[in-house]
Amino acid sequence: MKSKPASRMAADADDPWISVSDLGEYAFCPRAGLLAHESSEDDSGTERDRGPGSRNFYDVDGLRRKLADLDKTYSTLQTVLLVAGIIFAVSIFALLGAKQWLFLPFAVIAGLVCSQVWSMMSDNRSEADHYLDQLQLAESAIANVPGPKHQSRTSIDWWSLLQGGCESVRVFDQLRDTSWRIAGKPWRVLVYRGINKMPVFRMRLRHKLKRDEWVIDKRVFHQHILRAAAYAHLLEACENAQSPYGIVMYGSTSEGMTIPIHIGQKKKLHEAIRAFRKLIRDARRNRLPAKPRSTHICRGCPWGKPEGFWIFAQSTCGARFNWRPPHSDE
Repeated sequence: MKSKPASRMAADADDPWISVSDLGEYAFCPRAGLLAHESSEDDSGTERDRGPGSRNFYDVDGLRRKLADLDKTYSTLQTVLLVAGIIFAVSIFALLGAKQWLFLPFAVIAGLVCSQVWSMMSDNRSEADHYLDQLQLAESAIANVPGPKHQSRTSIDWWSLLQGGCESVRVFDQLRDTSWRIAGKPWRVLVYRGINKMPVFRMRLRHKLKRDEWVIDKRVFHQHILRAAAYAHLLEACENAQSPYGIVMYGSTSEGMTIPIHIGQKKKLHEAIRAFRKLIRDARRNRLPAKPRSTHICRGCPWGKPEGFWIFAQSTCGARFNWRPPHSDE
């Protein structure tokens, strides 16, 4: 009886483990993929150099807890302001009325405390308004979940997905397929009707000029399609789930796009994994990937950003491949 032929995707014993995020970097640029692999960073479900940190929450309970914490802090600041204000008033009265110069330091310190606390209270209310706006958006969202069998990319709103019955699950450990030697951790997993699990990851937020107005650049590129397919494969292989599509979010916003997983995309994923394995094996033998054919992609690449002083500045990519990438920060 003949044995079952091994899968073309099965990794050999000496093949490297591949991270989904590194595979996305490879799809963007082979050199970026190798640098990401050599950095040995775990996948976090978020593109590198995503931009400023997010002040957003992605669950209603989290928003309510944050607002409650802000209100509690505001009450404490009010008490501190009242006490400091009384000390300041008494000190000023003693200075002007009784000429008690001993109270001058108390007046100065209390005045500075009042000024600082007032500023903190203002920041507190500004932050509370931000989260209150988010909560109102979340509670007023109209339920809308693309069906598991939809075939074309569809714009989504995070809060509409939750209102439609999706359960948001945080992933704390890397999902690992030991057969393919591929690992990854999506930013979130949306569970819909029990068995459907859709991986969610965040792309770097980009903007473009449209009719004299800067708007979110909602283009989805090859690296995003590969990441969606890879995360979907991990969910199916590791959790025995059905993963009909992935979702890419635009930075830290609540807007995103579905990426349905088709047979053609799965084939592209297989090809990319095998090619990336070969590139890593070649790099071990000091056969490095060539520079990109179109170096315009280097202009915003975090690996090509020069670090250091003036003419001595050098990028990670430049040092590894002995060249000077044409970065926008040059």
